[in-house]
Amino acid sequence: MASLAVARVRGRGYRGGQQGFTLLEVMVGMLLLSGIVIMLSQGYMAAISRAGEIGDHSTGAAWMQAMVDHLRNTGYAGVSGSWDETAATCASPEPCLPIVFSRAEIRVAGTAVPLLKQVNITLFRKGIAAPFLALSTYFTDIRFP
Repeated sequence: MASLAVARVRGRGYRGGQQGFTLLEVMVGMLLLSGIVIMLSQGYMAAISRAGEIGDHSTGAAWMQAMVDHLRNTGYAGVSGSWDETAATCASPEPCLPIVFSRAEIRVAGTAVPLLKQVNITLFRKGIAAPFLALSTYFTDIRFP
């Protein structure tokens, strides 16, 4: 058997046969990669900062619901007036204000409809003067014969 010799022809590019990237190509690639990494890290940091606020929002909503349930258990006649809740003013049966909040304003007002009261609860986060979360609901005195 005769062996056939296969000649291998190697193409020569514009760099005279050298392989790899030029310094300029590497620098442009690194610049593009660093720009992408910076944009992604900024988005990640924004998401992390919003996650804390979302956690505070769900904590505040749960506390507000617990306070509404407490007021409903108090009874229609026992719910009146206006007061501020803080961590220091927490009494035994009512839910205590979570530590991320500085205070809560609870305002009970009568309405034009007899036997109907409007209850407004506003939560304030520590270090922020503007209200963080607000809730408005109505209580009524239903009597069954």
